[in-house]
Amino acid sequence: MTDYFGLHAERLAAYGYDVIPISLPTDGGNSPGKRPAQSKGWQNGCPPEAWPAFARYGVGILTRTTPAVDIGVKDQDLAEKIQALADRALGDAPYRIGEPPKRLMPFQVVGEPFAKIKVTWKDAAREHRQPQRGEPGRPHHRSPGEHGKR
Repeated sequence: MTDYFGLHAERLAAYGYDVIPISLPTDGGNSPGKRPAQSKGWQNGCPPEAWPAFARYGVGILTRTTPAVDIGVKDQDLAEKIQALADRALGDAPYRIGEPPKRLMPFQVVGEPFAKIKVTWKDAAREHRQPQRGEPGRPHHRSPGEHGKR
């Protein structure tokens, strides 16, 4: 078993990310691969002295200073168009693929955290709602092996 949190938490924190341990996709239960591993206080981060106890867990990044464009549509063409629009407006960003073609593009913010912003796209077939994560305390989820390359 790989120690994802143990391998990546220190480096990500050095880059300014607020990391927390999360369950692994193989853990089962409610929201495997997304659930915070800390039973209390995860919204405030995980203190470095507690990291060794969570070495085997996945890595989550709190969104209070790392908002993300969450492209949660299941239409490949539309997901690529939304990402291209975000790239043009915000600059190229790394992204992770969850359930393809859905993706999440994290960014770092300088200054005060901001509330969630929802954007809606309409086409001839249906309406697409996109929550853009940025509210304090919501984690991004890093599941091993689910990352796009830039």
